[in-house]
Amino acid sequence: MSVANSEKELTESETNDALNPVITASSNHRLLDVDPAEVGLTTHTDIFIHSGVRLCYGMLLIIFSMIDSPMFNKILYIIGFAGDRERGTRYLWQSSRFDSFNSAMSGIALLAMYNGLVGFCDILPTDAQAEVDLAGYPKERCENLLNNMLRKYPDSKLWKMEEARMYAFKKNLEASCAILVDNWQSGMKQIAVINVFELSLTSQFYHDYELCARSWKQCSEMSNWSPCLYVYNTGITYVELYRRTRLTDPTKAKDYKKQATEYIRKAPPLAGKQRVMGKKLPFDSFVERKVAKWEARAKAWNVDLVDATGFSPFVESIFLWNGVKKQGKVELEKDTNSLDWKWTSHAEKFEKDLDEKAAWAVVSASVKRNMGDVEGAKALLEEHVFKHDKYVFLSPSFIHNNAVQDTIANILNLESHSKVRTTGCIRLANMS
Repeated sequence: MSVANSEKELTESETNDALNPVITASSNHRLLDVDPAEVGLTTHTDIFIHSGVRLCYGMLLIIFSMIDSPMFNKILYIIGFAGDRERGTRYLWQSSRFDSFNSAMSGIALLAMYNGLVGFCDILPTDAQAEVDLAGYPKERCENLLNNMLRKYPDSKLWKMEEARMYAFKKNLEASCAILVDNWQSGMKQIAVINVFELSLTSQFYHDYELCARSWKQCSEMSNWSPCLYVYNTGITYVELYRRTRLTDPTKAKDYKKQATEYIRKAPPLAGKQRVMGKKLPFDSFVERKVAKWEARAKAWNVDLVDATGFSPFVESIFLWNGVKKQGKVELEKDTNSLDWKWTSHAEKFEKDLDEKAAWAVVSASVKRNMGDVEGAKALLEEHVFKHDKYVFLSPSFIHNNAVQDTIANILNLESHSKVRTTGCIRLANMS
């Protein structure tokens, strides 16, 4: 059946909405809410063509909208093409309405985008507006899509993983971890790796330290995509375990400390092993700077590396992945407890460390905001961040450390170590 024939059953405006969607803010299009058979798409050929075109074109629009490359965007502009996330998302929703393999692929793409990307974002349309603006998170629509796919493919590991992600979005991290633990063994290595990575993050947000450490180590064994991330997060998980047992179980604490040191020092040499469009991954650069700062501090204070890590790097990592958005009241209270300076070795040495205090305040403010204490979050930022200048002068012992000099030179685009010594300053945000 042709598109022309199917249009006979619709008014002109309905046809535009159903078969040829245009760019608008509304998601109220026929194929999003009406069965395709009602608009005349019943034969296998029609279904395959229409669902496939919407799947492929929608994916291209979304992917191109996410590529941050002026040169690439200029090439697209020259050929008259541009990414459009809202329009691409609508095409995928339309494709998911069909009963075909293409609809399953569209469903995977949609749930991965909403639960994996949009689910980590803070600034989204309100719940009331989310069903209209597809840039938000349409909860009811996503739940219906997932339930439909679970009925069609009850044995698929992908849909169980998306179910776990949806539980995490609803702040039910315990249920999410339970599903992911049972779901990681798959015949496809790619699915198993994604599942274990999701379990690593979710168990971290849930503060299940032993499961988190095992999962990150498993990631490093199964995948070589971001080895720096895997070993660093393994190391900081052992830092948290060390702090929890430092005064109560010295034997365990010693073992945790040894493993934390081993994994943390493994991370910087692995930075840059993977690149995106020729650039080092942002998290790899962060790890290089962070570990260099700890090493310099440990040398200056004559303490072990783990005892120079400052406030909880474990909760800081949760903040970087915006895990606080997926945490419930219990997990947020655990964040607050971990951020208490009582767990930090040599806490008194950090009293005058503006850099460390500012980073601690930003993370703590995020936790407070998600607990509903907006005024408390503002007070922390005013006291420890906003009242200071945007440049912080570093101590001579810190500046003259070669590893730190290399890092500062790279950040400030300085040509030599001598310029680092004479400049002696760095943006607070770059060292936090």
